[in-house]
Amino acid sequence: MCLVGVKCPRCSNDLTVMSSSGVELNVCFGHCAGIWFDNFEIKKLDEEKEADDMFLAALHESKTLKVTQDKRLNCPKCKNIVMLRNFFSAKQAVEVDHCGGCGGYWLDAGELVRIHREYPDEGARRAAANQLFNEMFSAELEQMRGKSEAELKTARAVANAFKFLCPTAYIPGKQKWGAH
Repeated sequence: MCLVGVKCPRCSNDLTVMSSSGVELNVCFGHCAGIWFDNFEIKKLDEEKEADDMFLAALHESKTLKVTQDKRLNCPKCKNIVMLRNFFSAKQAVEVDHCGGCGGYWLDAGELVRIHREYPDEGARRAAANQLFNEMFSAELEQMRGKSEAELKTARAVANAFKFLCPTAYIPGKQKWGAH
């Protein structure tokens, strides 16, 4: 859903509705050349083969303003939510602004092209994310697994002790005599 009459979060100029590969986007055409992606739209254009080269070239040529990325931006859709600046992928090469409220992304000029250069396809992106996850957490997960196995062994020992102290014949509902 494109936003009509909305201002650019980076330079406060009006956003223009443009289409790339059938996806309608709000862009700061003729100013800072940033792009607003509603929730999940970026997945439709995050690979180089998915984006319209003519759209990217026209947007790049339209850029007349140079902006700095030192200020935090308010979401153009949610107004009072300050977007978080975070890395787009495991390579940690491209920082983008992301709204936690609506899930949209603001990409500054050139960031989409840089995202395209990171991975050839979604499979390579997932493999890199899995590798980073394993590098970051494998030692901790292994330690937790060892701790869980030790806790399980202790729990089984306690359960066995209770079996000895309280045979099933004395557990209500397990005997043929007495209260059921």
